[in-house]
Amino acid sequence: TKTLVATLSDDGVILESLKFPTNQDYDQFLHDLGETIEKLKLDEGYKVCAGVSGLLDRKLGVVHALGNLPWKDKSI
Repeated sequence: TKTLVATLSDDGVILESLKFPTNQDYDQFLHDLGETIEKLKLDEGYKVCAGVSGLLDRKLGVVHALGNLPWKDKSI
């Protein structure tokens, strides 16, 4: 579907956001994600949060299955 990346203020207000179609190919998705993140204005020491709709092992940081993507056992 889509991937949305954003920068937020300390109060949780969205300062900047970019979205792109989520590629079914995991390696291409990582490439697209990297290119999109480079476009954001990030401060040093930024933090990251991810929302994932699927079966996830939070301890290992691995998604086991997603309903709309063919990715299996991929790092988040």
